[in-house]
Amino acid sequence: MDLIGQVKAVDLMLKFLRGDMQRITPYPFVPMKPAFEPNAAFGLPTSTPEEEGVSSEYLRQFFEEMDACRGIHPHSVMVLRHGKLIAAGSWKPFTNSVPHMMFSLSKSVTCMAVGLAVDEGLFSLEDKIVSFFPEKAGRPHNRKIESVTVLHLLNMTSGANLNEFGSEVERDWLRAFFAADCAVEPGSGFDYNSMNSYILSAIVCRKSGQTLTEYLTPRLFEPMGIPPVHWDTCPAGIEKGGWGLYLRPIDMAKLGQLFLQKGKWEADGRLRTLIPEKWVEAATDTAVPTHRGGHTSHYGYQIWSFNAEEAYQYNGIFGQYVIVLPKQDMVLAITSGNQNLFSDGSSDLVERFFGDAAPAFSASALPRNVKELARLRRVTENLYAVRETAPLPEKPAQGLLQRVFGKRAEKRNPPELPAAAELPAEALELEGRVYRLEKSFGSLMPLICAAVTNNFSGCVAQVGFSFREPGTLALTVWEEEKGGRNVLLAGLDGVPRRGMVSVNGEQYNVGATARLTRDEDGRLVVKVFVSFIESPSTRIFKFIFYRSAAGALREETGVCDRVMMRLDEVPSVSVACQMLLGLFENDPAQGPAPWKRLGESIVQQKLSGRMSALTKPRARGVLLPPRESAGKPEEGPVQTATAEQCEKS
Repeated sequence: MDLIGQVKAVDLMLKFLRGDMQRITPYPFVPMKPAFEPNAAFGLPTSTPEEEGVSSEYLRQFFEEMDACRGIHPHSVMVLRHGKLIAAGSWKPFTNSVPHMMFSLSKSVTCMAVGLAVDEGLFSLEDKIVSFFPEKAGRPHNRKIESVTVLHLLNMTSGANLNEFGSEVERDWLRAFFAADCAVEPGSGFDYNSMNSYILSAIVCRKSGQTLTEYLTPRLFEPMGIPPVHWDTCPAGIEKGGWGLYLRPIDMAKLGQLFLQKGKWEADGRLRTLIPEKWVEAATDTAVPTHRGGHTSHYGYQIWSFNAEEAYQYNGIFGQYVIVLPKQDMVLAITSGNQNLFSDGSSDLVERFFGDAAPAFSASALPRNVKELARLRRVTENLYAVRETAPLPEKPAQGLLQRVFGKRAEKRNPPELPAAAELPAEALELEGRVYRLEKSFGSLMPLICAAVTNNFSGCVAQVGFSFREPGTLALTVWEEEKGGRNVLLAGLDGVPRRGMVSVNGEQYNVGATARLTRDEDGRLVVKVFVSFIESPSTRIFKFIFYRSAAGALREETGVCDRVMMRLDEVPSVSVACQMLLGLFENDPAQGPAPWKRLGESIVQQKLSGRMSALTKPRARGVLLPPRESAGKPEEGPVQTATAEQCEKS
């Protein structure tokens, strides 16, 4: 980074230390993502595994092992052979019919756009990137940045200083990229940097006169039957290129199948060349050796190698994969909420089940096996991302004051619940109750999602509880200031309830389950798991209810008048941050990490403590009298799906 960039990076870190998350970037959040509607029209031929030479029993074992591996957190898996969908599963509440964040898998789609633009003569791989943006490059130019070509961006050998971290502190990404220059000689070695992909996106936009999605829609998405896609943009309105794309799992699989078919696709009743075959071959020639984060691999044009003969992959952080296996004539598309930045358990499973050491699949159809096909479908139809739904254990004996005053309060104000709602007695105490929470860093939006989208919401100010719908907890969350209110329906029966929440004006599909239990002290605990279906993240609320000394003595307070709220999320923010910080800290091309410039003592004394407060926030709360509540928890429209709809989708 240049000196100015270093100062900005240190300023960002100081804001992080202060917890000033809503003003951490130099540009405000602007809602851009649409409210995705489920779309189950896949547009690919389907078949049974046996018809395509694969055993249903073998695929069932693959899904069972994927489900059993606790470190993977899979969301969806699609399996194609011979261009046909032979198996698919989604871990509820995640679904194959809603687009999912692609993260760095977006780069492979940017590569396709570059291939089309090069084929159309808009530019060449040897063109210098400064020639596209003379007004941004400035004068005088540095020799290194002047020598960067399109090819250097494609294969991650530009050596550019401005990386993803730098984009968080800049409003004009193009100008900042050229101002930061290069740390090493372009072409001298691999240096993974998502801003390379952003510049590729900007070049396509500049030369075509269209946005990246506008350019790709008639050339790629429409012929392949991919519904209109959303791609997040920079402050200047240019698609981010290296991240920000949302795709359904089936659309991911289609893009893998397209490359497996050397760029050809049947559209409008005829076989068309959508991507030039020579471009597919060049892009998948993963010749550049890489070594980052302790993982060794090879890289092509925004495409990674895969540990199987002739295989390659489109790869995104937290376990977003499209794995193309030419020898098996197979494609697998996977979305996840994994912890690892690079290779993880899901790619290891794919290698074991479908790689070079896997049993050979038949080139012709196998005999029908109705029994095993039914078992496979039962497995894929009963996958759940959250399983913490154990019944509430028996309540320990209460003290005299709690028994007497608790019963008196219940008799005076019995909750009006449906007779069919077979709830634990402790849930009756919470019906209609609202708690005001102290100031904290805890928000409804998972921190990983907020950081990726720049959508930092206010902290949770109040929470309310209702059990009026059988088998369901309605959790109402009020955010501070003008953050608004969301009602989350959470299934107590293990089946997620789906709905929509609004965060700073942007709509998100969610699905939630809840569990009632007790801690080691016998206190009532409510855990709520809110999965943001379009993302890798699940927000975890843990509420611990107890009575204050005054509350136990006051006759009018027979319920728990205090609560401790603890928040967490999957994937773990703290682990992900440590890995990301380690990557930049150990990267010689970037120089000393920004937090190093703050001094080792600050890192040791403040950063770790602030990291804990931000990633696993907690807050105490007090029960509000009815007249002070911001509104009854059950008021207001709630968009949700029934349990039957959740099962079918």
